[in-house]
Amino acid sequence: MTISVDIPSDGWSDLNSDPEALRRVPRHFALDHDVLALAWDGDELAVAIPEAAAPETIDRIRFETGARVRAVVAPRDIIRTRLSRAYPSLSTPFRNEREDESPVVSILDAIIEDALEHTASDIHMEPSKTGGRVRERVHGAMRAGRTIPDDQFDRVVARVKLLAGMDVADRRQPQDGRFTIEIAGRTVDARVATLPTPDGEKAVVRLLRASELPSGLDGLGMSSDVLAAHRSIIRSAHGCVIVAGPTGSGKTTTLYASLADRNGAELNICSVEDPVEMRLSDVTQVQICQRAGVTFASALRSIVRQDPDLVMIGEVRDAETAHAAIGAALAGHLVLTSIHAGEGEGALERLVEFGVSRRSIASCVRGVLSQRLVRRTPRAGVYGARTGVFELATVDRTGHARVDEGGSLAHRVEGMIARGETDRAEARRILGEMSA
Repeated sequence: MTISVDIPSDGWSDLNSDPEALRRVPRHFALDHDVLALAWDGDELAVAIPEAAAPETIDRIRFETGARVRAVVAPRDIIRTRLSRAYPSLSTPFRNEREDESPVVSILDAIIEDALEHTASDIHMEPSKTGGRVRERVHGAMRAGRTIPDDQFDRVVARVKLLAGMDVADRRQPQDGRFTIEIAGRTVDARVATLPTPDGEKAVVRLLRASELPSGLDGLGMSSDVLAAHRSIIRSAHGCVIVAGPTGSGKTTTLYASLADRNGAELNICSVEDPVEMRLSDVTQVQICQRAGVTFASALRSIVRQDPDLVMIGEVRDAETAHAAIGAALAGHLVLTSIHAGEGEGALERLVEFGVSRRSIASCVRGVLSQRLVRRTPRAGVYGARTGVFELATVDRTGHARVDEGGSLAHRVEGMIARGETDRAEARRILGEMSA
């Protein structure tokens, strides 16, 4: 029977956690639900929860930890303060030794180990009537992986959802989550998205390799003219710089590299991200949390009151965020963001679709950096690692994009083909018929 008691008002200063208790609750579950683990005595876990916590929160904690739960009610702001201090101190993700012997854990570990060995960016676990298959995205292309037996597939997906702090019982709604786990001596950060299908849930795991992100713009593959022009516009006193491209084109990497290129103690840099994929020193980073009402737009409204010199918005996804980003730029801040779009003009048209006027676009958008990742020429039948291809467009007085920094993406890819750096099949895969 769960016991819920209040801590006396003069006792909040004693609301601390021991490391073993913290390891019992997945980091992202704790942060999403404002749950602070306090103590662990071998089979019972003491936690602090907000008074307004959902009724099923304690049941979820039981399910996540497999322990009896004793809950105390504490102010949400106190819990969040303690969480912010407690979790960065954990250097090794917790793994339940009893679970390590489970076939499900062994299967998932093997899948992740395969992906790491193949330098995959994403793992796709796809259901079928006879079980499930695993596919990996390696250098932008899908490749076949393991198969998962019919009697284990649902359990493997449930294991992924459990690690990512999702509702394991809900198989009818798409869900998103994140987890950190130690595999083969490596600490892996992963972002998870599930989707219900007629044959079961599909899970996609994106592997986040913060250590492999470049420390600056020089390692991205930009030509000298684009690199110089992009460096110039991200040093503007105010305005908006947009990085455009489809999913998986490296937009987040470019944003991080741009921040690293500008970062320094003399600047106040803030970011709003979903998720925070890499911790940057001297940058105030805000993690989106829909459950707590922290959206791109709401976080940005607070950030502009923090006297920022530069603001990075991970992605413009809706009209509210678009207007907030352009409004911040018009108010005198430098804003870096990304948008799912094709080339420069397509990015600006997305803003127009979100209700931003061309007059505002012309007033504040300094440039649109469009990009793709192209695999290098195959050797022995296998393509090499990818490199970035970039097009930089500026904005004219009518709010339209004008490519004037070395040519379009198609022009640049044609140059790579001429130099033997890639082939036409890869160009067509990335750019479509525009490269034919």
